[in-house]
Amino acid sequence: MSNLITCPNAALEGRYRAEPEVGEGGMATFLLANALRQERIANLRHPIMLKRLGVTFFSLLILLPGCGQPGQDLSVSEPGQLGRQIVFESERDGHTEIYVMDADGSNQRRLTYTVGEDSRSSLPHWSPNRRRIAFSSGPNRHMEIYIMDGDGSNVGHVWNAEGTQSEAWGPQWSPDGSRFVFVSNQGGNYDIHVMDADGLNERRLTVTEGSGKYSEDPVWSPDGEWIVFNSNRDGISELYVMRPDGSELRRLTHTLRGGLGAGKPAWSPDGTRILFPSSLGGDSISGYDAVDIFVIGADGSNLKRLTHTGDNGSPVWSPDGTRIVFSSHRSPNSTYWRDDREIYVMNADGSDVQRLTFNGVWDSHPQW
Repeated sequence: MSNLITCPNAALEGRYRAEPEVGEGGMATFLLANALRQERIANLRHPIMLKRLGVTFFSLLILLPGCGQPGQDLSVSEPGQLGRQIVFESERDGHTEIYVMDADGSNQRRLTYTVGEDSRSSLPHWSPNRRRIAFSSGPNRHMEIYIMDGDGSNVGHVWNAEGTQSEAWGPQWSPDGSRFVFVSNQGGNYDIHVMDADGLNERRLTVTEGSGKYSEDPVWSPDGEWIVFNSNRDGISELYVMRPDGSELRRLTHTLRGGLGAGKPAWSPDGTRILFPSSLGGDSISGYDAVDIFVIGADGSNLKRLTHTGDNGSPVWSPDGTRIVFSSHRSPNSTYWRDDREIYVMNADGSDVQRLTFNGVWDSHPQW
């Protein structure tokens, strides 16, 4: 399990504390991150996590959250105030790290500090009460699953990789907060798994056979009765739905042609519609620039295109279903899809598009 922190503030002392994990050589490593002074984080004893990642290499993952002031409420939002903040990933400081901002784009701040060759923290997802964040972290091809409080503190290690080329990513809390659905390649291809929120009782739901085949990006329905995901099991990537035990699998889309097919889906809060990015429109100047956001009924009917410019992805509904947050590459100065990718919001019908980030780098995978 993970090694976490103690906060020096008297009001927070004893709230979370864990012993440092010891490597196979019997030595725990502690670092004093002087560079954090530039981040203006003061009065904090920073946590260090030394995590073994296989027998041939290790990655040093440092998650350095900020502690609140004495008497400050550290929860991200109280029940009933959903939608106040958006969590996302960004490369603005070099590594891919997790950040949070207010829903209007203000008050952007960094939550994770990941150190290690080719390591990153990404794909954040709010817990149902918006007080915790699940995310993936680690080196390329060896990501693992963690959770933390909404301010970046109290980091917990939920899923451990087995071997040097296994990983898990994209954890999504079930609506009741009791389970995660996620993607892992432990069975060979990338497939969809579920486990309890404490990391126990893991079960593989899909078995996607064939070289280069996958089932990815699972998302729970609001009532917890279904999981939607994308898969290229039948050729191009399409959307599928199934029960949380893997039964009643059926294909939802049948008309996506060429290009990237269907990307990461998102279920509407009322359970009637599903967002997803696709190159179905196909009328932009290049393959990447042809990716738009579509919405479809939960039964596969009433397909509608919402965006008409740029390379768009990772759409997610606001908790009240009136707005959509998404990432988009719309820079006239770069044709590379990872350059100058920013986060935008729009109305649920595609109108009133507003830009929230202005960093000229990779800002993506927002979660409202």
